[in-house]
Amino acid sequence: MANAVASGIGLAPLPAILFEDPMFKTRLSPVLMEYPLRKCMLYLVYVSRKYLPLKIVTFRDFLIERISQTPEPRPLALVVHQ
Repeated sequence: MANAVASGIGLAPLPAILFEDPMFKTRLSPVLMEYPLRKCMLYLVYVSRKYLPLKIVTFRDFLIERISQTPEPRPLALVVHQ
């Protein structure tokens, strides 16, 4: 998405860390910073809890453990081509 915005296609929610990247530093500008974006949600959907295959249970447990250990990400910013 960052490449698309840098090419002038439009706006996109991107991580603020991209503004430190030399490739995008001079090509992207944050806009609408007074309107923070909502946090992302992740949903894991499966048919039933009964008789779940072991690989699904393992994957679900991995996601739950991994997400709980992940530090809070830096905020997203809406960016526009300069």
